[in-house]
Amino acid sequence: MRDARAAFAEIVGERLKVGEPLAAYTTIRVGGPADYLAVAQTTAEVVALVKAAVSFGLPWRIIGRGSNLLVADRGVRGLVIRNTANRLQPKGDGTLVHADAGVSCANLANKTGKLGLAGAEFLVAVPGTLGGAVVQNAGAHGVEMVNVLTRVDYLGPDGEQRSFAVEELALAYRTSRFKEPPRDKAVLGAELQLSRAEPDVVAAKIAEIRTWRAEHQPAEPSAGSIFANPPGDYAGRLIDATGLKGLRMGGAQVSPVHANFIVNTGAATAADVGGLIERAQLAVKEQFGIQLEAEVERIGDW
Repeated sequence: MRDARAAFAEIVGERLKVGEPLAAYTTIRVGGPADYLAVAQTTAEVVALVKAAVSFGLPWRIIGRGSNLLVADRGVRGLVIRNTANRLQPKGDGTLVHADAGVSCANLANKTGKLGLAGAEFLVAVPGTLGGAVVQNAGAHGVEMVNVLTRVDYLGPDGEQRSFAVEELALAYRTSRFKEPPRDKAVLGAELQLSRAEPDVVAAKIAEIRTWRAEHQPAEPSAGSIFANPPGDYAGRLIDATGLKGLRMGGAQVSPVHANFIVNTGAATAADVGGLIERAQLAVKEQFGIQLEAEVERIGDW
């Protein structure tokens, strides 16, 4: 019987890595090795890899650009699939767009803008891929995925491909049914309803969002916003009020620019970042009685 390594290599060839450190595949640049890392370039490869992992009884995990993730220093057991599938196709009258889950949110915003479509501009401020944005119901500048999604294609635990209408996704602030245990469904693609607009108008809006982001968010490697905002308040404001802005732990730091970001100053470990997350939660709980909930997900062997 073929071993798992041979089966994965048959699907992606040299894009299979064994014992590959995941730091280079996350936006905060920390994380230990995956037993197997396979870079999938098409949705068909993603599906084939998941089916192969299941056939060998191996756990599997799909990542995009690695934002919103904190990978354990000891790494991840089983198969990690980096989904880079990035097809984008207008449908119907051209305002309905289907995109692969691996397309980066920034590219999606730019590409649809050049097609003369408005509605996805906010995604230029989201550091991940479309798949992750669906799972998180990501949002920025007053717009969330729920405002543009119509349908999501996914891979079920039985290996069959199915679709959810937006009404079936249980989308709420930074969550969806894809986050419900046992988290055995994988987003493969999504359909967005956009609207007609002049490309230069969309480009101007994207430039405005980019400028705002550069002025208000740190430039150093980070996982994005660490905590969800509690009702009626902002996580960054609460952390700042505790005096933790600028606090360092090893190579990680609570950003001096925005306290809801933890940045890698050059040699951070996942343990450093995790320590700062827990320190911020404790300080806010003690001072304000509010339990901050992490948006960033820990994966791997903690």
